[in-house]
Amino acid sequence: MPPDPVDTEDMVESCEADEDCSQAPYYQCSNEKTCVHKPIFPIYPYEFLGLLCLPILIGFANVGGIGGGGLTIPLLITFWDFNTKESIALSGFMQFVGSIVRYFYSVNTKHPEK
Repeated sequence: MPPDPVDTEDMVESCEADEDCSQAPYYQCSNEKTCVHKPIFPIYPYEFLGLLCLPILIGFANVGGIGGGGLTIPLLITFWDFNTKESIALSGFMQFVGSIVRYFYSVNTKHPEK
């Protein structure tokens, strides 16, 4: 019987210093000697560019009536170097927050034909 397939994104990378992590500088060595995604600060210039692009594109997607998941996942991977699972989870949360904001923005407006 063949062994179960291993998901490489779930494998924990061990380290001794930040430079040992394969995706440095976005991943840092924690106290448990494993590579974890860096905290929000310090913000790198590439992340700041993403902070400028992402809300604008999400706003256009939300006004257009789509959630923007097709936009956010590649941007999260590109600008913040999240893996696919993390990007999908964050994208779903961003779509949820966008729909809540859009609901409260339009809750008091009436239909134009009524």
